[in-house]
Formats: sequence, structure tokens, C-alpha cells
Amino acid sequence: EHGAGQCTWYFADDLVVLPEHECHGVFAAFTDVMKDDLLSRGASIFLSLSALRVTRLQSLAGGARNVGALHPVAYQTAATRARQSARDFTARLPLAWRMSSHMDTHGGAGRAFDRFDAFSGAGPLTSGPVRARDLSALVARLPHDGRFRMVRDERFFEWRYASPLHEYRFLYLDDDSGLAGYLVLERNVSDLANSTRVNIADWEGRSPEILEKLLVGALERARPEELVCWSGTLGAARIACLEKAGFHAIDHQQTARGLPSILVWPLQGDVPYVGGRSLLDLANWDLRMTYTSMA
Repeated sequence: EHGAGQCTWYFADDLVVLPEHECHGVFAAFTDVMKDDLLSRGASIFLSLSALRVTRLQSLAGGARNVGALHPVAYQTAATRARQSARDFTARLPLAWRMSSHMDTHGGAGRAFDRFDAFSGAGPLTSGPVRARDLSALVARLPHDGRFRMVRDERFFEWRYASPLHEYRFLYLDDDSGLAGYLVLERNVSDLANSTRVNIADWEGRSPEILEKLLVGALERARPEELVCWSGTLGAARIACLEKAGFHAIDHQQTARGLPSILVWPLQGDVPYVGGRSLLDLANWDLRMTYTSMA
């Protein structure tokens, strides 16, 4: 949805090419068939919100347009920062890069979720299962600044947080008028995932004060070794909360490559303007990790 209403856009998500079919143009052929199908449905673009390095390069070569990087930031313990520095260093060395991908297997995200579940402190924040109706009602009540974003209705929340590829924890703040804010923690349960990293999948509140209470509460309850958020489209209020809590830029090599990023594929001609806004201007996007397969 955007300032002028709602529209239907399609997303390219995951793609796996078997080794015996690599270097045979499968990606390009698949993309061409997909473009023809979408054109027959009346689409003018499709999006990619989760492309990794190789897929991103192939996409750009095939006609996709880059919108911008999403600039991950993190709260990290001293031990995690030291491991990250060692991993970044070894990744630049010949052959040693093969070891760097195995340096984050400490399982810290799972322990953070255990601490979150065991937290017994008193206060205005509560946790529990996904409250899809309350989440969608809060989003509907909050003003929309007109940027492009996913339609976060009750059906979306029920679908998103039933994903078997991730595990979630929900933190809520209620007041006399109902749900005033929420923060969703996510960890990837794949064997290939960074097992230390906990992500902020979504984070919403009626005021900057509520946003800060939720963030501080998540850190207090989970005590994560690493809590990550995308800052590229967050807005000033959330960025101020993150800076106050000690978040700093991470994944410098990935960011230098433009990852993670938004890609727009025009199906014919140039990328259109929608509602008077350019799809190629990152300032026109409100992108949260929960919109992507990364959460």
C-alpha cells in the first residue's frame, strides 16, 4: 500500500539451481518465463526484497534496478563484537574465508529466546502468542506517511508468523485504549543461519516513548548476544531509540556490496512512478524485515 491506496505487486523470493544445471542460463530463462506470465496478468513490475549477492548481481545484469541498501545495525556484546571482527578479518584471507562461516555456531539466539520466555519481571510489557487482530488494528489506527509498505492486516500477520523457517517472540505494550505498541523478535532456525543473531522483524508504537520502552524491554528480557535491525527506512524516531541503546553499523562488507537491498524489475519500459512517488527512491519505502523471507 502507499499514500494513494493499494496495489498488487509480485515478489521474487527463493531460487535453488541444482549443481548439474548451473552455468546453463537457468536463472535468466526462468526470469523470462516469469516476466511473460506477469505481463499477461497486467503487472508492470515485480520486486525482490531478499536477494543475496550472486542473485543480486544476476538480477541487475538481467534488468533489475537497485533502490538502495538497508543498512543493518546491531546491539552486540563485547564477545560478539570480537567474534565479528575475527570473522571479518579471516574472510579477507586466502582460504581462511572457508573457516569464517563456521565462527558463529554458538547458538546464542536460542538461548536469548529461552531467557525471554523465562523472564519474570514486573512491568507494563507482556509477551505471548501473535495477536494478529490487535496488531492489524494498531497499524490501521496509526497515521500512514504515504511510503510504500506491505499491507499488514490480520491475514498477513497470521500468515507471516506461521512460517516454519523462523521462530518468533512477541512483546506487547497495552494501555486503556488497547494495544499501544509491539516488537517482534525473530531467529532463523535454518542450519545455514547465523545462530547468534536475533532480528527485529517488526516494531510499531504510537509514540517514540512506546517504541523505546519496547526496545529496552526486548533487550532486558532476551539479553541477546546480537540484536539486529535494518535502519535504511526506519525513520528518525526508531533510529534515535537504536542509537540510544548502543546499536552500531554491522556487516560492512555486505553493505559495501549494496546488501541487503530492494530490487525493482520493470517488465517493460522504465520503472513507473506510483502515487506520484518514484519506486527507485529509498526514501519512499517503509521496509521491515518481516516483509521478506529473511524473517
